[in-house]
Amino acid sequence: MSFYGHVLPLYILVNNLPHVSAKTPLYVGALFPLTSEHNDGWTGGNGILPAAQMALDDVNRGGVLKDYELRMIWNDTKGSPGWAEHILFEFLHKKPRKIMFLGAGFSSCSTVVAALAGLDQWAIPQISYSSTSPELSDKKNYPYFYRTIPDDTSLNEPRIALLKTFKWSHVGTIFQEEDIHRTAVTDLHTLFLENGIVKLSSESFREDAHAQVENMKKRGARIILANFFGKGARQVFCEAYKLRMYGAKYVWILLGYIEKNWWLFNDSSITCTSQQLFEAMDGHLATDYLWSTGSEAKTVYGKTVKDFQVEYEAKVPLESRDVHRGYAYDAVWAVALALNRTIPQLSPTTRLDNVPYGNKSLSVALTKALRGTNFSGVTGPVGFTSEGNRAGDTQIVQMKDGRYVTVGLYRINTGEITWDDYEPITWKGGSPPRDKTKLVYELMSVSVPLFTFMAVLTSLAIIISLFFLWFNITKRNVRYEMMLGIHVNHRGGAAF
Repeated sequence: MSFYGHVLPLYILVNNLPHVSAKTPLYVGALFPLTSEHNDGWTGGNGILPAAQMALDDVNRGGVLKDYELRMIWNDTKGSPGWAEHILFEFLHKKPRKIMFLGAGFSSCSTVVAALAGLDQWAIPQISYSSTSPELSDKKNYPYFYRTIPDDTSLNEPRIALLKTFKWSHVGTIFQEEDIHRTAVTDLHTLFLENGIVKLSSESFREDAHAQVENMKKRGARIILANFFGKGARQVFCEAYKLRMYGAKYVWILLGYIEKNWWLFNDSSITCTSQQLFEAMDGHLATDYLWSTGSEAKTVYGKTVKDFQVEYEAKVPLESRDVHRGYAYDAVWAVALALNRTIPQLSPTTRLDNVPYGNKSLSVALTKALRGTNFSGVTGPVGFTSEGNRAGDTQIVQMKDGRYVTVGLYRINTGEITWDDYEPITWKGGSPPRDKTKLVYELMSVSVPLFTFMAVLTSLAIIISLFFLWFNITKRNVRYEMMLGIHVNHRGGAAF
C-alpha cells in the first residue's frame, strides 16, 4: 500500500476542518499518481504531493496572495488517462471552483486534462510537475498548459553537445514505440542533419527488441542513443547482453529519468537475470534533468534548497520520496505568483473565487502572468517559454556501481558542457571508443632480393616466349617432318 494509502483518512479529516482565516480560499485541483493499475507502474505522487503541500504552506505563510488563501483539492489518477478524465469532470462539476490545475504526473494523463481544460467552455490554466511529452508544447491543442519540468526535446541539444565533445559523428538510435519517445527522437534526427551526424541505424520497438538490436549491430552502431522507460530498457539490454553489445567498444546514452533500479524489476517477458542486465548497462551515460540547484541557493520564499530537502525528508518516508518533488514545489509557487500578478488587473468588483469557468479574459491574464513569471526555485531559476515549457540546464550522468553520478553539466545559455568540478567519466577501455570501425590502409611489399629474382625470371620467360613467337611466324611456310613427329607451334611457345 502506498504512503498516502495509510494516511488518506487522516488527511481528509484534517483537510476538512474549519480554517481559522479571514482570507478567501482559492482552490487548485491537483492530480497525482498515488497508485497504479499496473504492478510496475510509477506511483511517485506519494512523494510529490507532500512537496506541493509544503509549497502551499509557504505561500500562505508568506502572504503572497493578500486577500486569499491557496488550498488544494487532490485525487489519484492511478496513472490512467481514463481516471484523469474522470477526476477532471469531478473537479469541474463539483464545488468549489478550481482556479487552476496542478499535474498530472504522466504525460498521457496531462494530455487528456490539458485538451479538455483548454476548451473554451472551461479555459483553465494547468501546470505540471513531471509531464515531459513534447506533444504538450502544441499551444493549438493545449493552449493553457505549462510545466516546471523541461520537455523531452530539451535533452536533445545536450546529447548533440556530448557527441561533439568526443567527436562521435556516426550513431544509432532506438526508441520504445510511444508518442513521447517518437516525437523526441524525430526532433533528435533533425538535429543530426543540422550538425552533420550520420545516422547508421534508427530502430523502434514495442515488446520484442531482438531484431532491432541485432540490426544496429549489423550496421556497425557503437554509439547508441536510446529513449525508453524501464520495461523497454530491460528488453533492449537483455538483447544487448546476448549480442555482446557492451563493454569497451560501445557507449549507450539513455534518458536519466527512467524508473530507479529498473534492472531489478521482475520481468517475465525477458530471459536475462538482473545481474546480466546490470553487466550490459553498467557505465552507460544519460542526459537528465537538474532536479535541484545548489544546496545553499535561496528560493523565492527565502529558505535554502538544503532547508527544503531537510524538511521534506522529515515529512516523507524514504521509500515514498520522489525526484520530482522540487518541480512540484516550484509549480505551486508559479501558480501563486501568477495569481498574485493577475489580481491587480481585475476590476474592484471581481473576485477570483467567483469568476465563472470559461472566462477568457481571466484565463488569458493568468497565462500571460505565467509567461512573465521569473523566480528562484528549488530546481533553479524558473521561467517559461512561449510554448509553456521550462528552460533549464541538463545534467550529464553516468551509471557507476548501480547509481547515477554527475559527470558534467550542459548550460543552456552557452550550449556547452562544463566538466570541471564533477567526477570524471569512467571508460571501459580506458578512453572514449571510436564511433565506427577504423579502416587502415597499409602498403605491403616484398624483399629486394626476392623481387630481383622474380623480375629476372619473368623477363627470361618473356624473352623465350617472344623467340618462339618469332620462330613460328618466320617458319610458318616451311614444311618438314621431324623424326619423332613433334611439332613446334603456338601452343608449345605459350606452354613454355
